[in-house]
Amino acid sequence: MTSFIVLVTCLAVLVPRDKDKSEDSSIKSHSTPTSPSSSITPPPSAGDGIAAPSTVPADPANTSEDDGENFLGNPTESSPEAETPQSNEPVVEESDVQTYVCPDSYSYISYEDARNFQDRICANKTGGVSFRVEEGGSVTCGDDGLSIQKSDPRLLDQTVCVKTTYSNPKKVSNKALECPTGLARASLEEAKVYIKQLCPKLGKWDILRVGVQGAFYGPGYGCKLYDWYAGSVTDVLCIKREIIDMTFGPSNENVCGNESSLFTVQEALENSEKLCSKIPVDGSARLAGGSAMYGSDNDCMIIDVDRKDVSQALCGSLPRN
Repeated sequence: MTSFIVLVTCLAVLVPRDKDKSEDSSIKSHSTPTSPSSSITPPPSAGDGIAAPSTVPADPANTSEDDGENFLGNPTESSPEAETPQSNEPVVEESDVQTYVCPDSYSYISYEDARNFQDRICANKTGGVSFRVEEGGSVTCGDDGLSIQKSDPRLLDQTVCVKTTYSNPKKVSNKALECPTGLARASLEEAKVYIKQLCPKLGKWDILRVGVQGAFYGPGYGCKLYDWYAGSVTDVLCIKREIIDMTFGPSNENVCGNESSLFTVQEALENSEKLCSKIPVDGSARLAGGSAMYGSDNDCMIIDVDRKDVSQALCGSLPRN
């Protein structure tokens, strides 16, 4: 039976982007890279806030094939129920302001670091207790050790925040954009530290994935860092992290009403158009694990670590797979 899912976004005035993004000109809004065969024109500066790209490249990752039922439970044309009026259309409700819960200088532990430091996370923790990690993933400490999910839509009460050092930036090439054991994908915040150090080591036309949808452009493009790039990428920027301190605390994600929860980053990527249409065009909404999705004026981009307060939340009814 088709699961019924209700999307919730909360109407409120958007708090301006945090200081790091609004004042740091090292992170730009995306502009389509100039072809290697033509003259190079550096992409324009983003200025204050996030400017919409002048050209939006096709993103095969944001399209998906339906096989009778889509993610939000609405029958497709191939379903015999397709002509039945639907009662589970997304609705808009109010919600509390969503604050990034990790303290200053701390962040949600990433899916990859949870894998790399699982013994430390689950020390003296058994019985199946689960914690929220970055981008809506989870770690569960069971009697037989730790299990990890990259996307977990369940409502989880606890999270793991870490203070880290990082080093050894490295280009890794694979279509899955995954870092090998011992390394983790660099966030936008971390990547900007290595612009000058890493750029001479890159191929002239390299584009490396950082964060969820960000990109690090090679020297042919002027060694720029952008917070959104929807084109095809086969390289990822990986770094080695060491955990200085680890804390456990409330996730504060219980904001979506009965039997519903925040969407994860993976869910938002797979259903970008549908979910983005619920966000004010110039607004943003909180996702699980400290991430946020922006409205169509900013090309529905997703920021992996969004520390500003967000007065909206993207919620869906449970259960969902």
